[in-house]
Amino acid sequence: MSERPRISVIVTAHGRRGFLADALASVANQTLEPTAYEVLVAKDFPDEAIDRSIAERGWRAIDYREPAMGPMFGRCVEAARGRVLAFLDDDDRFVPGKLAEVDRRFRRDPDLGYLHHWFAVIDERGERRPDGPFRAAERRHRAALGLVSLRPADRMQRLRRLPPVGLDFGNSCLCVRADLLRAHLDTLASEAMFTLDTFAFFAALLAPCSLEIDPGRLTEYRLHPANTSLPQTPVEAQRHWARIAASYAAIREMVERSGDEAVRREAEALVLLHQIDRALSGERPGRSTCFALGRRGLAVRGTYFWNSRTNRLGHYGLALALLAGAIVPRVLDRWQRPDGA
Repeated sequence: MSERPRISVIVTAHGRRGFLADALASVANQTLEPTAYEVLVAKDFPDEAIDRSIAERGWRAIDYREPAMGPMFGRCVEAARGRVLAFLDDDDRFVPGKLAEVDRRFRRDPDLGYLHHWFAVIDERGERRPDGPFRAAERRHRAALGLVSLRPADRMQRLRRLPPVGLDFGNSCLCVRADLLRAHLDTLASEAMFTLDTFAFFAALLAPCSLEIDPGRLTEYRLHPANTSLPQTPVEAQRHWARIAASYAAIREMVERSGDEAVRREAEALVLLHQIDRALSGERPGRSTCFALGRRGLAVRGTYFWNSRTNRLGHYGLALALLAGAIVPRVLDRWQRPDGA
């Protein structure tokens, strides 16, 4: 058997093939020596040209035809041979020096378990776009902070002092030790799992490892109409909300089993904020719903997720926003009714 690779690149294509060849070319064009990394390509469709490209490069293909993504993630993580996993969505690209930099970081610090870097935006044609409003606040915060290393001794305290930095966003921006994900493989491989990026972040929080937050742009993130981060219709949006809700619930259950109270509060804040988002973006919530969500918010105040969403409004801001969303439209409806209506 050949020497074990240090990094396993896992490329996933689920229901989409148009950009996959571009993604694979970016992996093939890395400056890191080819023997240092392996490539696994998981996809749910046959494609003669792509299959031939994978075989010619000596990579491994994982065919998967089920609708849920969790079991696909689980199979890839089980099959990977590298100590470090670097994920790539089919519509994104690695910059040429990404794997060399990732390899350097993990070899330099044996305690490093989770590295999250930033991205440059490309359009549907693969051309770089100037910085725009997409995750602009997180980008600015990262640039101001520089490289941040969270060590096990005080990482929760330091994490909760951070501004929003998108620590759990983007599969193509995360690199994580394989053993951290395998410790919770039952959750990762479940049909409920949809948010690999958030799962990996919580798996790292449950392990005694260091986390690094890097402002460097080692990935090119493609914005296009079929991007799952940007649902186009109300039906797609509802389906997207539901998949995230199920995934977050699975993550919270995983954390609760661990017995780690500090991480449990982070998971509770994550679930709560998703429910608040749904309440604000969907039908007007009732006052009892608003008060209930507000009371739950008090229980998770001070967590990273709660602070990152309420830093401008204060801890009670989202509860007030919920109340406004529930009450103000009803007042306007009554005011606009004709007399006697």
